[in-house]
Amino acid sequence: MNTTHPEHPEYTTDRTRWRKDLETFSKHTRFDRLKVLEFVDGEDVAIVSFTAYLRQADKDASFTEKSTFAKVDGKWFYKSGEIT
Repeated sequence: MNTTHPEHPEYTTDRTRWRKDLETFSKHTRFDRLKVLEFVDGEDVAIVSFTAYLRQADKDASFTEKSTFAKVDGKWFYKSGEIT
């Protein structure tokens, strides 16, 4: 939550609800593996493409995402993600 950019679509100032949503997701998800496919490092913007291998209710919930990170005041923040 602390590294999510305020322009990210899921960003909210209601940290209690956001934390609860994340905890619920985590409790019902098995995280098996993360495979980084590409990393493009920029001065103020970086792009990371990856596949996250997940299971929910014993079903495959894996996905591939292209994430954008933005540097603000020397810190990196998750700005957006596109499922590919």
